Amino acid sequence: MMETTCASLIAPSPAGARAAFQAFLPRVDAYAAERNFDRGPGRHDAVSQLSPVISTRLIDEETVVRTTLAHHSWAASEKFIQEVCWRTYWKGWLEMRPAVWNDFAGDLEALERLRILPVHTEAIEGRTGIECFDAWVEELLSTGYLHNHARMWFASIWIFTLRLPWQWGAAFFLRHLLDGDAASNTLSWRWVAGLQTAGKCYAARASNIAKFTGGRFSETPGLANDPSPVEDLRQYERQPLEMPPTVSADGRAGLLLTTEDVTHDDALSFEPAAVAGWWHPSGWRSDTVEHFRRDALHSRTDRLLSSKEMLREWMREERLDRVIVPWAAVGPERDCLLPQLEGVPVTWSLRDWDRMLWPYAERGYFHFKKRIEPIVRQTFA
Repeated sequence: MMETTCASLIAPSPAGARAAFQAFLPRVDAYAAERNFDRGPGRHDAVSQLSPVISTRLIDEETVVRTTLAHHSWAASEKFIQEVCWRTYWKGWLEMRPAVWNDFAGDLEALERLRILPVHTEAIEGRTGIECFDAWVEELLSTGYLHNHARMWFASIWIFTLRLPWQWGAAFFLRHLLDGDAASNTLSWRWVAGLQTAGKCYAARASNIAKFTGGRFSETPGLANDPSPVEDLRQYERQPLEMPPTVSADGRAGLLLTTEDVTHDDALSFEPAAVAGWWHPSGWRSDTVEHFRRDALHSRTDRLLSSKEMLREWMREERLDRVIVPWAAVGPERDCLLPQLEGVPVTWSLRDWDRMLWPYAERGYFHFKKRIEPIVRQTFA
């Protein structure tokens, strides 16, 4: 199956993100009851589908939570807000364990020689003969999106039925999902495999697929019935969480937006002297996803930079003393960006939302949820 160019579910601009959120907002109170149903392409109205614009921060988590609580009670919106916070949890967890990402990237290089396996080709082209799996490949390649429940089933079938390395599946998702996020994606695949919660994997069941797809896939024979978790002896100790100080307005500063935070000027307490965007494809993502991210940057600035030379030229033209850059979280964008910033006077900037909640991601999600719930309710309700 050929990779296709998709029309984004949401226009990659702040206005498009706000419009999509406002359209979903009245349905928040039905979210808890309906969110697990994957009704198929074009019929995902029970979920917000905001993940592509949140992952680029065309709309940020704080705005989503604050606005939601201004229109709904905590009881009515709790499940939706919890799902918004999952991404924050994964980001904070990986920031404290960057070796997980580094080992994942290294594993992919080591596995490269096995990519000629026919089952891998059949999987990424949607030719496995497993009806639901092949349909999800088609939807992913044509839209850049999959329902969260479908992502879990897909990953389970990939790992335990097709018996393919979880790392290949995670890389496939990161390449094609418009909302592909190094933390959420990598750690979710590890969770399905039984690595994130040691010894506990996720098994896709035919009855569960039939129920939550509304009978679209009434029969899915041949699934692994009692899979064993993937084994990996590597252990990851938690590292101290690195967070930069709050940015001051000293000197003449320019803001360099990234595809992970294209609205970061809204997070500053002052107006930067100049704004540009950093556009240097990492090689991890499909052309479709790269186009979405580039268009997101273009919605905020016409000045896109792709090398250290262009960055220095921009600084000279604007007479900048330093460059403010949104905090580069662990992942491919960070790996690509950091070498280009060597020798450049950079001030890193972290959003208040991340600064407030990341420290609580040191353990499992339920510990995180318990700790942050009173903070979120008191701060944003």
